Amino acid sequence: SSTKTLMRLYDSGDSIQIGANAGYTSGTAANISIGSSACFYPSGANNISIGNNALQGSGTANSNGNVAIGQNSLKDVLDARRNVAIGQESGANVTGGDNNTLLGAYAGDNLTTGSDNIIIGYLVDASSATVSNELRIGNGTTIPLSADLSTGAVTINSAYTLPTADSGVAGYVLTSDAAGAVTWAAAGG
Repeated sequence: SSTKTLMRLYDSGDSIQIGANAGYTSGTAANISIGSSACFYPSGANNISIGNNALQGSGTANSNGNVAIGQNSLKDVLDARRNVAIGQESGANVTGGDNNTLLGAYAGDNLTTGSDNIIIGYLVDASSATVSNELRIGNGTTIPLSADLSTGAVTINSAYTLPTADSGVAGYVLTSDAAGAVTWAAAGG
């Protein structure tokens, strides 16, 4: 039988590595790696990876300030910063991209290089692999709330997009037409 390194503690770089191959090539730059092959490749600092293959990486690159909790979360990261992925396979295909928040098993697992996204819910994906500034909350393919974070446009049930500005007139209400377009109109009018 072969022997495996189960735990390595580094004082010089303030890193904690627990698990077979945890932090294997990530150096000693203030990373916490718990789980088999957690934070295996990334050479950046201040990363937290908990779970087998969490923040495993796909090559040595400078990924900093990421949090990956759950088996295979942020598994393919290559050059990414300040991402938070909590849940099994959450953000599993992210290679680049910064400032993403992915919460739930498989949340945002189709995302590869987008930035500044918030994706919440079991099996909720980004609208594309490279999208940025998107909010999606739901369960699977049911997305009752989404938003374009760069414009502030909010969409409800994939049907109603709310206006991004107030009407500026007292007594106005939101109305919708037969096509689902939402606008401001005078009450009772």
